[in-house]
Amino acid sequence: MLSTGAVGPGLRRPGAEVEIGDRLGEHLVERRLGAGGMGEVFAACHLPSGERYALKILGRVSPTTLYRFKREFRALADVDHPNLISLHELVVPSDGVPFFSMELVDGAPFIEYVRGRTPTGQLPNLVRLTRALRQLIGGLHHLHLAQCLHRDVKPSNVMVTREGRVVILDFGLVSELAGDERVTHDGALLGTPAYMAPEQAMAGKAGPAADYYAVGVMLYESLTGKRPFRGSLTHLLFAKREFDAPEVSELVDEVPEDLAFLCRRLLSRDPDKRPGGREVMAVLSSGSAAIGASMIGPAASMSAAIGATASISGDAFIDPGSSMTGSTISSRTPFIGRKRELAALDNAWSTLRGGKLHDGSPVTVHVRGRSGYGKSALVREFLSSLRDQTPAVVLRGRCLERESVPYKGLDAVVDALSVHLRQLSRESLLALQPDHPAALVRLFPVLGDLWAADKARTSGLDAHELRQRAFAALRQLFSKLGEARPLVVFVDDFHWGNVDSARLMTELVRPPDAPQMLLIVAYRDEVETNESLQALVAPEGLVGRDVREIFIGPMATDDVRQLALVLMEERDEQAAMAYAAGAEGSPFYVGQMVHGASVEGATPGKLDQLVVRRILQLDPDSRRLLEVVAVAGGPVLRRAAFEASGLEDPQALIPALREAELLRVRLGTGSEATATLETAHDRIREVTVGELEPERLRETHLAIAQALERLASDPESLAEHFERGGERAKAADYFERAAEQAANSLAFQRAVALFRRTIDLLEQVGDPDPARVTDLRSGLAEQLINIGRGHEAAQMLLALAEHTERAEPARAREYRRLAADQLIKTGHVDEGLAELDKLLRTVGMRLPAGKAASISALVWEQTRLRMRGFEFIERPASEVEPEILDQIDTCFAVVNGLSTQEVILSVLFHYRNLRLSLAAGEPRRIARALAYQCVVDVAGRDWRRVEAQMGRARALAGELDDPQLLGFIDLCEASLHWFERRFPISTRLHTKILETSEGVAGAVWERRTAHAHHMWTLVCKGRFKEFRIWARGAIGRARERGDMQEMIEVSAFESVALVLTGDPDGAQRILAEALADWKPGRYLFGDVWCFYGQARALIWKQEPEQAVALAKETLAQMARTFLDQNALARHNVQELLCRGHLAAALLRESTGHARRAKRIASRLRSQDNPVLTAQVAVIEAGLASLAGDRQTAIDRWCEAEKLFIAHDMAGSAAAVRMRMAQVYGEEGEGPRLAEDALLYFESEDILHPEVVDGFLRVIAPARMDKLGVVRK
Repeated sequence: MLSTGAVGPGLRRPGAEVEIGDRLGEHLVERRLGAGGMGEVFAACHLPSGERYALKILGRVSPTTLYRFKREFRALADVDHPNLISLHELVVPSDGVPFFSMELVDGAPFIEYVRGRTPTGQLPNLVRLTRALRQLIGGLHHLHLAQCLHRDVKPSNVMVTREGRVVILDFGLVSELAGDERVTHDGALLGTPAYMAPEQAMAGKAGPAADYYAVGVMLYESLTGKRPFRGSLTHLLFAKREFDAPEVSELVDEVPEDLAFLCRRLLSRDPDKRPGGREVMAVLSSGSAAIGASMIGPAASMSAAIGATASISGDAFIDPGSSMTGSTISSRTPFIGRKRELAALDNAWSTLRGGKLHDGSPVTVHVRGRSGYGKSALVREFLSSLRDQTPAVVLRGRCLERESVPYKGLDAVVDALSVHLRQLSRESLLALQPDHPAALVRLFPVLGDLWAADKARTSGLDAHELRQRAFAALRQLFSKLGEARPLVVFVDDFHWGNVDSARLMTELVRPPDAPQMLLIVAYRDEVETNESLQALVAPEGLVGRDVREIFIGPMATDDVRQLALVLMEERDEQAAMAYAAGAEGSPFYVGQMVHGASVEGATPGKLDQLVVRRILQLDPDSRRLLEVVAVAGGPVLRRAAFEASGLEDPQALIPALREAELLRVRLGTGSEATATLETAHDRIREVTVGELEPERLRETHLAIAQALERLASDPESLAEHFERGGERAKAADYFERAAEQAANSLAFQRAVALFRRTIDLLEQVGDPDPARVTDLRSGLAEQLINIGRGHEAAQMLLALAEHTERAEPARAREYRRLAADQLIKTGHVDEGLAELDKLLRTVGMRLPAGKAASISALVWEQTRLRMRGFEFIERPASEVEPEILDQIDTCFAVVNGLSTQEVILSVLFHYRNLRLSLAAGEPRRIARALAYQCVVDVAGRDWRRVEAQMGRARALAGELDDPQLLGFIDLCEASLHWFERRFPISTRLHTKILETSEGVAGAVWERRTAHAHHMWTLVCKGRFKEFRIWARGAIGRARERGDMQEMIEVSAFESVALVLTGDPDGAQRILAEALADWKPGRYLFGDVWCFYGQARALIWKQEPEQAVALAKETLAQMARTFLDQNALARHNVQELLCRGHLAAALLRESTGHARRAKRIASRLRSQDNPVLTAQVAVIEAGLASLAGDRQTAIDRWCEAEKLFIAHDMAGSAAAVRMRMAQVYGEEGEGPRLAEDALLYFESEDILHPEVVDGFLRVIAPARMDKLGVVRK
């Protein structure tokens, strides 16, 4: 199990020393056992259970050591064997010492155990040596079968207990056989030189033979008391490479011939001549007669088979006494069948690498099928062949049921990524650096030392923005990787994933401009019941992507028959056909049937029949233990299962249950606390549980819960068992704890479900603590907002407001304010206004009843402010009546909530906020109100007081040292210039806000506003590529949060960009989808934003009369709702109305439309706004072209060009340059203007002539034929 949650008191900071008596989580450190390269090992007591463990502490925390530390734990996640140490739990806290617990082995190092006090030059006890060596080889052989290398086998890493059990320790350097890592991330060799194989020492690729070389050194040392090579590091490495080891017979007499020969072969310089695990076991079991010719010739069979062969079952391999798999498929089993599925993977790869119609976008392959059908084996076979064909970067990760990390699967992929990156040169690494490494490191600390990353810059980001930025960085990193080398990402067992991982994986490959890579995701065929898989295949996440599915169904009957023949000890065609008929096409089932027949003599049949027969044949005690493990539902600590069973000697039952392939064991031995039990297959579990009566099932759940509680198991498991065991109050306690953990790890969907279950259980038991339920409902509401169910959250917040209004009025107001905010954001504006009215009434105010009352109230507030003036007497907040501060803050909340919805109401409460703030004298609130007054003044074309007011606001804020206030003032100043379309200044200020607000708590609103303004600025400038980088996934994220206001705005921005880059149909489609979700019940600014895209699409498609009609309707709606008081919005709509009339005049040669366009243009020119003047000049040029007035058209285009350039509007400038170039032709400035325009169009991929024509038709419309331009 891996945990990232908070750990117990006393946890020290990373890098600090751990002392005796310290607490690490729930462990009390008792004594120091030793130290290694990455940290120290301590004996500790697990306080809840009293059991003793060894704790391995990561002393020097860095991304490199953290990666290796996690990998050491994960290496044995699915491997258990009596001679491999059992690991229990990995804890990687966000603020503390990483550690993992493992079984506490009481024993002596291998050489000490074997030789004892035997003098050098004399043989040790050979019986003891052979027995210990056999166990050592068995453990290593099983590790290799699991596709892992140890790479640091030496006496101190092999302990022998008092009972004679050999235990291999310290997997800090373990690696996958298929991996390429041979040195540490800082360039040091991996391993201990004295025991290192020559090929490993020379940084060559090491295989299982390297581990057996180390065994050879240990055997040599056991026999003689000395190592075969000694000396300095340089001498040692040279000698191993150039010379054979001295014969053991030269140092000690009477060495048995078989051991001497075995030692010589294990120490061969050529790894192909070393024996594999089975050959060594044969020697140790049978003596020299077993050596035979196979030992004399090349002995690479074992190493080659392990590295190159995958089992058909998908569960790797099996070894006697292990529980990696319930099948009997061995490492020598060839990959049989699945040719069509392999061809589908090959086709996906070919499409990515060289398909004629492929555009370089990623290809995703979902590999799904039932458990045991070979999903993992198929992908491993494909990746193995791929490795031989191309220098691809292959990043693999697997979701583990017992692992709790925020981003299951991707966490392990990023770990693999960190290994690859650390093998690159510094120059290559810097070239791959993404734009926001700090956010990426926040989510994946293992990357922390690759690039300079200021983590403090992410502390003020909300969860959504942090996740967005981190995955944008990962996406960018993958894009750069995919450009350099072929890239494959494989995430296995995603049915153990989570919703948040699925969404982030989708975001990683979402178009446009996604990384060029092959993404393979394998999972069980249970989409209907698995929410993580439902999120992975959600239709909205598949739009525009190349997603393929490979269903791993039953194997062909002939393939199953061939497999059965391979597995059977004696070839029997008739029996093989019977097995194939009953195995349902599953290689796993084949193994079960072959096993059942060989052990029980049973005739072949259906798997369920075999399982039922085995269960019924068990004695009562064995059946009880199997019931407990089955009801546990997954890996359960063995000691918990034993305790829950109530049996006197359950350990004695294990061998028979394992032999019957009913149980799997992750082994410790005897009383060690780390072993777990689970049923060998889900079908076994289902059949066993199905046999239980309801009362027996309830009692078993309760017994399991009570046993796990004493062992401090994870809260969600405890909650499930207590609930099903009838203890609902305790279940609620643990569900609450699990919900909080999920929320802290940003697993929003999971947190919602857990909070709901907690509340439901408390209601069922009648919990007497109302404050607790209130807090739980508040937490649930927060998580509902996070997953985009804002309207539901608002209803819950309103209920909380009603509940707390009398006892905690301040808290009730905050609940109501949050509810109103969510109602407005989700488009329920009328409901939101009603709640704002209730909120205002709690502080002695109310919303005006109707538009006339709103205007009257606004005029009255403006009058009162003019009469009062802007003077004030400064007072600290502590000297102002709390009721007055509540009124001020409530007014400001209304201003923020309605600023983009109800202009009159927003301005009304701003003036009231300003008046009350000046009267109160509290400087922070005055500075805030004065800064916002600047925005109000400029929107009303009153520039006189703007500069002075902004100066006063900044002076007050400068004395307060309040980053959030300074950010708000920066936003107000940026908005001033943005409203006036002074884009160079507003861009600089918006960029400053987005940079400086990182790490500032409470600056979410400022950041989102600056982000939205900046995106629209990029569209106005014609910087569409950059816009799409900023806007990537924004519509989906807004929908996910339920923020309909942001969704409609970004959709409108995107629609304009689509029109101007040649996709007006796409623009209309995206607007239709947005408006279908946008149902506020009244006309709002969101509707105006959508008009911007709708009108341009109609003009592009040469439907100008419709654009004119839509513009007139928009202006009428704005007038009815007072939205026309916003000068920027009003001028934008009037300009598009003017353009519609001009387009109709140019298309139809209509003098009526031309007159109306001229009249509107004249009014707009009088507004004295430079950008608006430039737009008017373009319209006037179009009118001049209709009249055939060449010089006037050129003059107006020249005027517009200068203004567009001054305001960084590259797209508009390019349009007028192209128009002038068309007029000039090859004369004068024509070629230069054409070249400048084409450079812009090429930079934005606006290349097709029809797209360029459409762009000009919208931005710089003209009748070029009237100016003598002949279209070629």
